[in-house]
Amino acid sequence: MESPPRYHTKELLQLLAGGDEHAYKQLYDHYRNRIYSLALQITKSKPVAEDVLQEVFVSIWLNRHKLPELENFHAWVRTITRNNLYNRLRRLATEETFLREIIAQKNPEGEEGPDTVSYNELKKILHQAIAQLTPQQRNVYVLGKEEGLRYEQIAEQLQLSRDTVKYHMTEALRSIRKYLQLHEHRLVLLVLLLAEKILK
Repeated sequence: MESPPRYHTKELLQLLAGGDEHAYKQLYDHYRNRIYSLALQITKSKPVAEDVLQEVFVSIWLNRHKLPELENFHAWVRTITRNNLYNRLRRLATEETFLREIIAQKNPEGEEGPDTVSYNELKKILHQAIAQLTPQQRNVYVLGKEEGLRYEQIAEQLQLSRDTVKYHMTEALRSIRKYLQLHEHRLVLLVLLLAEKILK
C-alpha cells in the first residue's frame, strides 16, 4: 500500500479536517484499490471487501479532525484496515462457505510448513463437521457443495423431491455451522495465522 507524497498527504489531511469533500475523494481514489484488493485477497468475498473499504473510509471521515496530528497517515490507514479485517476474519471463521473457499485456494507444494499445517487443520475440522451429518444430509451436501450439482440434479440422482433435497441441505448446513461453532476458538486462530503473513 504505497502512500502519496508526504507533503501532499499533509495538505489533504488539513483540508479534510475542515470537511473538504474534494480532499476526501482524493484520498479515497488513492487508497481505494489497495484496501479493496487486500480485503478481497483475504476474505475471498466481493461484498465483504466492499464493506471493509466502506468501513475504513467511514473511520477516516469520522476521525478527520484528528488526522492532521498523525505522523504517518499511511501507517494509520494500514492499521485500521488490518484491524477491520481481523474482526471480519473472526466472524467468518465459522462460516462453512468461507472455510471451503480458503481450503480450495491452497495447493501445498514441497516441504510442510506452518501454513500447510494450518490449512490441513482447517480441512480436518471441516471434514469432521461433514462426517457427523446423517447419511442423507452428507450425500446432499457432497453432491451440492463439492460436486456443484443443482437441487434438481441432486433430486434426480438420489430419487428425492427438490423440496426434500433443499430440506436436507438446510439441515446439513445448520449442523455444520453448529459443529464449527463448537470449534470456534481453534478456527479463529487458524484463520488468523493464515492471514497474518498477508496482513503484515
